[in-house]
Amino acid sequence: MSNKQSCIPEEMAAFFDARADEYDHHMKNTVVEYDLFYAAVAEPISPTDEKIHILDLGCGTGLELEGIFKKAPQAIVTGIDLSRKMLDLLEEKYKAQATSLDLIQDSYETAALPSEAFDY
Repeated sequence: MSNKQSCIPEEMAAFFDARADEYDHHMKNTVVEYDLFYAAVAEPISPTDEKIHILDLGCGTGLELEGIFKKAPQAIVTGIDLSRKMLDLLEEKYKAQATSLDLIQDSYETAALPSEAFDY
C-alpha cells in the first residue's frame, strides 16, 4: 500500500458523500467555537413567526438550521448541496420541519433557483 496521494482530485459530491456519516462529529471537534460559529449564521435573522424564505447554499447536514428555526420557526429553507448523503442526513435530523425544507442536490453555481425572492 502506498502513502502517495492520487494526482486525480476527488469529485466534490463523492468527497462529501464518503464523509457524510462523520461530518457533524468532525465539525464539532475541529471548528473553533463550534456553537458560536453556527449560531452566528442565524444572528442577522430577526425573530419572527412569519413564513420567511431562506436560501442556504452548501447546506450540508444542516448544522446551521437549529439556530435558524429557533429564531424563525416557520421559515421555509431552500437548501442546495452537492452531496445526496448530506441532504439525506439533514432530512433525517429535521423531520419535524420536513414541510419547511426544499432541498436541491446540485451545485449552487448551476442550480435552477425558485423565482421568488429570499429574505435571507
